Amino acid sequence: QLIMDHQLYCRQPYAITSCDLKSCYDRIVHSPASLALQRIGIPRTEVISMFDSIQRMRHKIRTSFGDSLRTYGGNNSVARWKLPPQGVLQGNGSGPAIWTILSSVIFKLLREKGLQNIFESSIRKMILALAGFAYVDDSDLIQVDNSVRRVVEKMQRTLKTWIDSIGVTGGILAPLKCWWYLVTFQYKCGQWKACSPRTVHDIWIKTKGKDKIAVSRLEPSQGMNMLGVHLAPDGNTKDHISYLRRKAEHWADSINSSSVNKEDVWTALHRTIPFAMAYSLPASTLTKEDCTYIMAPIYKAGLPKAGIASTMSTAVRSGPILSGGLGLLDAYIHMGASKVETLISNLWQRTPTGMLLEMALDDIALEIGLADTWHPSSLQLGLGYARTPTWIRHLLQFTVENNITLQLDRELFRKHFEYDKTIMAAALDYSRNGKILKSINAVRMSLKVVWMSDIASADGTFLDSRCLAQDHKFPQRNNYRWPLKHHTTPRDWTVWRLWLSSISRGTRRQFIHPLGAWQGTLQDWTEHWDCYVYEAEDALYIRNVEGRGWNRHILQMGRARRNNRYYTDYLVHRELPLPSDNLLRASIARQRGYIEVLATVARPRVWRPARTMSTLWANFRATKEMILQKMEEILHPIYLEASNQLDLLFQDFSNGQVVAVSDGSYFPETKRASAAWVIESHCRTQWIMGSMLTPGPTGDFSAYRSELAGLTAITITLKILTCCLPQPRNVIIGCDGKAALQALMMSREEITANHPHADLRSMVVDIWATMDTTPYLVHIKGHQDKSNTQLTRLEYLNILMDKLATLTASTFPNPGDTLHLPQLGLPQVILNTSVISGKLSKSLYNRLTEERLFQYLHNNVLGATLDINLIDFKAFGKARSQAPHYLNVFMSKWFSNTLTTGVVMQKRKHRIFNRCPRCNHWGEDRNHIVKCWDIRANLIWNNQVDMFQQLLIQHQTCQEISLYLLLGLKSFRLRPMDRQEPTIRWQRELVHIGWINIVTGFLGKQMIQCQDAYYKRIGSRKTGTRWASHVILHLWGMIHKMWLGRNEVLHKKEIINSLSGHCLLDIEVEREYDAGCDMLPVVVHKWFQQPKPQLLAQSTEYKKGWLLIVKTVKESLNIAKYSIFTSSRALRRWIGLQQH
Repeated sequence: QLIMDHQLYCRQPYAITSCDLKSCYDRIVHSPASLALQRIGIPRTEVISMFDSIQRMRHKIRTSFGDSLRTYGGNNSVARWKLPPQGVLQGNGSGPAIWTILSSVIFKLLREKGLQNIFESSIRKMILALAGFAYVDDSDLIQVDNSVRRVVEKMQRTLKTWIDSIGVTGGILAPLKCWWYLVTFQYKCGQWKACSPRTVHDIWIKTKGKDKIAVSRLEPSQGMNMLGVHLAPDGNTKDHISYLRRKAEHWADSINSSSVNKEDVWTALHRTIPFAMAYSLPASTLTKEDCTYIMAPIYKAGLPKAGIASTMSTAVRSGPILSGGLGLLDAYIHMGASKVETLISNLWQRTPTGMLLEMALDDIALEIGLADTWHPSSLQLGLGYARTPTWIRHLLQFTVENNITLQLDRELFRKHFEYDKTIMAAALDYSRNGKILKSINAVRMSLKVVWMSDIASADGTFLDSRCLAQDHKFPQRNNYRWPLKHHTTPRDWTVWRLWLSSISRGTRRQFIHPLGAWQGTLQDWTEHWDCYVYEAEDALYIRNVEGRGWNRHILQMGRARRNNRYYTDYLVHRELPLPSDNLLRASIARQRGYIEVLATVARPRVWRPARTMSTLWANFRATKEMILQKMEEILHPIYLEASNQLDLLFQDFSNGQVVAVSDGSYFPETKRASAAWVIESHCRTQWIMGSMLTPGPTGDFSAYRSELAGLTAITITLKILTCCLPQPRNVIIGCDGKAALQALMMSREEITANHPHADLRSMVVDIWATMDTTPYLVHIKGHQDKSNTQLTRLEYLNILMDKLATLTASTFPNPGDTLHLPQLGLPQVILNTSVISGKLSKSLYNRLTEERLFQYLHNNVLGATLDINLIDFKAFGKARSQAPHYLNVFMSKWFSNTLTTGVVMQKRKHRIFNRCPRCNHWGEDRNHIVKCWDIRANLIWNNQVDMFQQLLIQHQTCQEISLYLLLGLKSFRLRPMDRQEPTIRWQRELVHIGWINIVTGFLGKQMIQCQDAYYKRIGSRKTGTRWASHVILHLWGMIHKMWLGRNEVLHKKEIINSLSGHCLLDIEVEREYDAGCDMLPVVVHKWFQQPKPQLLAQSTEYKKGWLLIVKTVKESLNIAKYSIFTSSRALRRWIGLQQH
């Protein structure tokens, strides 16, 4: 997909050929496999041991009738056969590795023969050499070139080399499973699109019988299955959508035709089908509507089978279980979250995929043309006019929709003048109209410019008039790689000129706001301009249009120097090098017979430094003040101190004799975490000591993260010391967190964005990669202050750091800040204002679905006026994690308002009346379930309140809280609560939340904190959060009991019939009886033979059946008269009539 996107951006022809091998593992010849394995260092004896065993194996066929008597292979066959049995066998654990090693040799051969492709990023000029992709027996070969004919020729040679090389290893192609694309590009309907070339081209392969067969060529609009993803070169997703929809429908048919119970369907909805559907999503570019269409059969069939309404709100259906949802897959959000993780992990690990992603980022950044490309506001504006449909654009659109910021920390474009700005930024100041911006951007791309200085004069004061002409002769003033083809219309150029006229004036088109003084680099000055005046020779140097050196023009003879006119064709020296000194940047105008210099500007004396690695690690003097200042700047410590002198510490550090120890502290009740560290000299008299609050979101705090934060602080401190002192060969680092110590030994390849606490782990790995020091890690046994044994030096320091970290955590609250060093560690992902520190894909998905669920609860359950921050969702989530499955499903139905109450059943056309089955209250909704004043409901509720009182006593609830809760639960159902404002803070909070919300489990934070404080006063180790989870569980149980009691009454036959329309049934039967049977068939007359009173005295089921027969016959003869049973879907469904 990324290769196709890059070629779409470049508009460069390419070909992709899929080569499928026949019986891949079974045909591997041992001799080339042995050479390939030995080539990477595997001992010859081990290779012989495996292959010799395979050649001497005796194979039998096992059936239900026993093993076959005839065998294949064995010691005798080895001596008798010219070639012993080959292959590596199916199920051999080393089989995939052997084939990978063997195929890599073939790819190396393709590269040596010049059949590789050089892919270059548009801005940073990174190079990736690629011949193709291989996965087991599926290989995709790629060829690109500027000419379609050369692409076909190179692909034919590549395919022949591949087939010949595979034949040496024993492989053979399966011709019927091979296919290829040949793609070029044309402008159609406002976009560049992939298409087939007009001329017919074929590539050929030889079969085993030496016959030549043409490989099947596919159209770019046809998607093919590439490892489970149907990709089409033109970017359409029709085939992939159809494939996923068929898979969903097959699963739905299987569920509908089976007799599985609710629990098994629930498990399937969470554990089987989601993984099958999610597999291909990271490589897909589906829209939200596409994902809804694909998943519809799964939820339409699966949810009713699991006892859940298929019409449940998407927010509740896909919301996390711990937050009140069902936790089912939202394909669109999962696709976006997994794509963000794929981007971040591969950029960090610098894989070949990561390099392709870097190219994709460069491509879209050049198309958007804004300096701060990755800022959400810039992306939102830029994606409005940058319309090339690529994978990376789809990802960035997802981040904009969900307010996700990717801190890629890349300065892609550098301005050259003090007041310089990008062309598209200036165009956005002119207009926000999408069509105008698209036209300006199309012309900008065709001129190959980014900055205003690219279309300005040498001194930045007026417009270069050549950018107004549609002759494509404007010089390129950057080294970026631009698309090969461009499409602009006369309207685009009209819009471009109108915009330029708004920012310039006069005949020379002077800028209204000049660009100011030069601020670029020396490289920009000498390499990214097309005209220079060399004063020493009175010569004008103009860059050769073919890119080969410079053309030298001399000053016209007899002209005053101030006229600045140079010969056009006379005495021109071509393809010369550019002088290095005494150059003036020049702007020129070509006139008839001469070239006129319009403006010149001398080389500035002060240069802006070129881009380098972060200046945080710049060298400085080794003084105590400078080191502490650097640590303050980077770590933001709470406490930082050093001994009076540090000379011995510096000496011991250079000799590798210092000791560094850290420890972390974490309080789960208050969500406070901190770390402390010390670096001590060998003589123990000089030291640097500090403590800090654990960086990152408070929701990610843990004891492990605190330990990791301490080791990160040690790593940064050691790096600071290496900036002013000679690096030691090794250093001793001690910590009582064994798992945290192991993080220091991880490599870049082992860490992905899906690891927990990946931000700190990746940062540590990056810093150690810049040092030549080897850490000697020591695991210290923690909490040795309670033992009577003599402490070692490391144990003593660990105890000291433990006390310092504990003091820091207990004194200072965590602000939730992050520790971010530019160009170090994984690129940060920020959702709204919260940084995601690890488990990127899962965390991002959960937070997005949780945010949508909370918004739904706020608007539809809690009330739009309620401040949602008053509710303790941590206790709510803990209760969800402890609740049984049936109770979680029940409460999710409650939150989504899909319980089968009277109002819901009437809305679904399943019931004609919406009365309560117990008290006959009209409009029975979910709130009425707990507020019903029927005596049977009161008995259930009072019994549950008594049990709730026992629960409060059992869990040592504060008496004031117990009395308030019990009084509220007993009284809120029968009469409005007292409107007098309580004086206690937590009581005011509960009044604001509302009792109906409290009953459904939304408790206030202040009350839980009050209970937590009560536990501390009585010396209990219980927590308020744990207490609240027990309270919420019981409240949910109370609602469920009320629901079961209501259903017990409802399911009585006479109640169901009464609510379904029993009173209307007699009226309709009497009306149909009075109408007579004269117009009905004779076979129906027998149903009118009994007297009307006798008919009306029959049971309800008999009268429903009688009316069903009469109505069905009349409607089939089209003689039925209008009645309520004709129009009401609920009544028709009740008696069994077909729906209109």
